[in-house]
Amino acid sequence: MTLIIYTIYAFSCAVWVFADARKKKAPAGWALVVLIAPVTVLQHLHTHHGERFHRLAGVFAASLILLAGVEFGAMYIVKITGRPKGSVEEGLYLRKKKVTRSLRNLSDSLVKLEKRSRSISKTGTMELGVTLIDDVFKNLRKNDDDIERLVYYVEAYRDRIAAGRLGDYIRLGEYFEWRKKLGFNESLNEYLVDFRRLLTYSIDHMGAIKTGDQQAKKTYETLYFQYRLSVRKRNEVTHKSLKLRADILRKHPHLENMIPDKDRPESLSIWVQK
Repeated sequence: MTLIIYTIYAFSCAVWVFADARKKKAPAGWALVVLIAPVTVLQHLHTHHGERFHRLAGVFAASLILLAGVEFGAMYIVKITGRPKGSVEEGLYLRKKKVTRSLRNLSDSLVKLEKRSRSISKTGTMELGVTLIDDVFKNLRKNDDDIERLVYYVEAYRDRIAAGRLGDYIRLGEYFEWRKKLGFNESLNEYLVDFRRLLTYSIDHMGAIKTGDQQAKKTYETLYFQYRLSVRKRNEVTHKSLKLRADILRKHPHLENMIPDKDRPESLSIWVQK
């Protein structure tokens, strides 16, 4: 993409220099130099447009800025769509593979957090809990990004995917879209935010909480209540997502191998400070 855009730009500059040189009855050979290095247009402008050099140089500089903008825009589109070097089927396979991997990492890190949360009591274990939460955050962001790339890719090549008898990928993309509407990863993010806030406050104010400081105790209870609400919301979303998964597989049982096995979360337990 970058080479194509640059080639078109260089060719356009060379054509203009050639036409301008012919108009001024000057040697047109400089157009070849411009074709190789467009920046040499400035030499042509300085030689044949002395009185208008600064204005024309400004126009040329603006064209370079525009070129850079087009280049970065093209790079961004390629990054988002992730257009593969091979076939569309290869692109689908690679994106699904990344979703499966990041989903597995997310599930494993969440299981570690759940197991550790049952034994969190002292400051040291609370700090470890915060570290585990940050690890889940990292895996959640990666999974969100991988799913977005897969869904975007499916939509971008929907017609070709359908024509190539890869319709299962369309249904897989729709599944992740429906799951997003349920607030699947959003509810997990809220849970992590509230749990982290509760733990960090407990770490920073452990002494005041244990000695019965009313303000510290009130703030702690407020954070704990919000944490419990986010756990309940997350568990409700989990139940709905599992039902969605079951409904889809009942209608399309052959999708069993398409939907990652790790996409079957368990309900969260509530941490109780001991």
